Amino acid sequence: MGFVGDDDHTPRSWRDAAATRLKLLIAARTLFLQHGKDAVGLRAIAAQAGVDVMLIRRYFGGKQQLFDEATAFGDHLAGQWQRDLPEIVDWLLRVTTTDDLERHPTLFALLRSSGDPAVTERVNQRVDEVVTRPLAARIELPDAELRADLVCAMVIGLGVMRTVLGKDPLCGATAEELREPLTEVLTTLTGGAPAQCRCACSPGGA
Repeated sequence: MGFVGDDDHTPRSWRDAAATRLKLLIAARTLFLQHGKDAVGLRAIAAQAGVDVMLIRRYFGGKQQLFDEATAFGDHLAGQWQRDLPEIVDWLLRVTTTDDLERHPTLFALLRSSGDPAVTERVNQRVDEVVTRPLAARIELPDAELRADLVCAMVIGLGVMRTVLGKDPLCGATAEELREPLTEVLTTLTGGAPAQCRCACSPGGA
């Protein structure tokens, strides 16, 4: 028996189920991005995906589970903070210098729904796990976690101002125009943090 994704051997029902599930995730993410969680119903998501609404309960159980999966984020972020500072700057410029809102659907879908206390708690927990603690671990200053949160606030603010508000001159600035001031701010906030943290989370840590 083949594996899911193997077009030659996977049973058609498996492929159809995977495709339907993916369509529902994309539809949900799109609508949550546009309207926020509370304003979107299951029937609207099913209609957007072009499937029967009962399939949402079959594949996800309900709206909350679908929302959680459609807006899951962050697993790849923790490792980004262990790079050299110039590499971090390059990465931040790539993910924040765009006028295409659809390139950041998960983040902005969550922000649209941040009035929900459960969503706020979830976002705070994930930010702590994938940004604050990994970044603070490499900042050798007493207020490391505060500085890490300031970096996170700056990055989110940069993305919002460029992709949502369209505020000039920030929105119209090129990556090269942003590189020097962004590097200066990050260097100040992190105290010129070394590339590898000297802690248990580092491969060479104690």
